Amino acid sequence: MNGDYQNANVDLSSLRLVFNRTGAVSEILAVVPKRIVESDVDQDGIPELTACFNRRDLARLLSSNPGTPHSRGCARGEAA
Repeated sequence: MNGDYQNANVDLSSLRLVFNRTGAVSEILAVVPKRIVESDVDQDGIPELTACFNRRDLARLLSSNPGTPHSRGCARGEAA
């Protein structure tokens, strides 16, 4: 990361959230927006992409972790 890619080059249809615990599924796809929305929320000079996920998909992804407020996963995507 750290500037190794441009947000404009990200294939939005490839964005997914991966969680390796034994939920009903191990990864879900992001809801693909019509355009790239980026901002520098943490004001570090590096623009971030915003990704949204369907609530039902998130529930299936995290189904093995009920009641736990914090979980680790990773977001993945590919360059176009």
